Amino acid sequence: ATSHVSVYRTSTGHVSVYRTSTGHVSVYRTSTDHVSVYRRSTAHVSVYRRSTAHMSVYRTSTGHVSVYRTSTNHVSVYRRSTAHVSVYRRSTAHVSVYRRSTAHVSVYRRSTAHMSVYLRSTDHVSVYHRSIYRISVSQSVYRRSTDHVSVYRTSTGHMSVYRTSTGHVSVYRTSTNHVSVYRRSTAHVSVYRRSTDHVSVYRRSTDHVSVYRRSTAHMSVYRRSTGHVSVYRRSTDHVSVYRRSIAHVSVYRRSTAHVSVFRRSTAHVSVYRRSTAHVSVYRRSTAHVSVYRRSTAHVSVYRRSTEHVSVYRRSTDHVSVYHRSICLPQVHRPRVRLP
Repeated sequence: ATSHVSVYRTSTGHVSVYRTSTGHVSVYRTSTDHVSVYRRSTAHVSVYRRSTAHMSVYRTSTGHVSVYRTSTNHVSVYRRSTAHVSVYRRSTAHVSVYRRSTAHVSVYRRSTAHMSVYLRSTDHVSVYHRSIYRISVSQSVYRRSTDHVSVYRTSTGHMSVYRTSTGHVSVYRTSTNHVSVYRRSTAHVSVYRRSTDHVSVYRRSTDHVSVYRRSTAHMSVYRRSTGHVSVYRRSTDHVSVYRRSIAHVSVYRRSTAHVSVFRRSTAHVSVYRRSTAHVSVYRRSTAHVSVYRRSTAHVSVYRRSTEHVSVYRRSTDHVSVYHRSICLPQVHRPRVRLP
């Protein structure tokens, strides 16, 4: 030994020890048949190692950085930290884990043979992703959110889902092997769609308008309504129907392969038509006039009436009849039958 250095050594058949120190550095080593240890330290750095047949440990630290490692036959661990960053890793034969964090960002990962997970978050954004892998089933989940936006996704072998929302808009989608659904909504508009192998549905509504559609292989339906107008349509392989109404007018149509019907009505007029392969009918009425017609292949009938006049006609292949009558107030006249 001198005034600045000190050394110590000893050894037996199974143990060996070594120490040395100076004004700035201190070192220690020891080893046996099964364990080996090493330490070294200065004013700014400290190092430690320990190893056996099945495990190894390492530590080092300075004024700004600290590191730790350990490993066995089955597990490996790593840690590192500074004033601003922290890192962690752990792995086995089946699982792997990773973490990293700073003042503003945090990250996490975990993975196995069948599953993977990922998380990331900052002061303004958060992300999550999860996926599963198996021979018969696979699944994936994803989430992301910020101060203004949120997103979510998940999918399997048979289904997929998506959601996103902001301060003003919300969207949702899901689909399977047989069904697909979509929704979107804002402060003023809402939209919905759904479709399967056999049916399709659509809805849209705003502050002033509402629309609906539904269709299958054999049928189609449509509706639209506003503050003033309402429209309806329906059609199948055999029947077609139409309705329209506003504040003062109403219209109706229905038609099949054999029959056609029409109606229209307002505050002052009402009209009706019906026709088949053999018969045609017409009616029209107002506050003062009423008209009726009916015709077939062999017969035709006509009526018209007002407050003062009434007319009737009927004709067939062999006979024709005409009748007209007038009725005036406070006037007495005999009925006149025209030939």
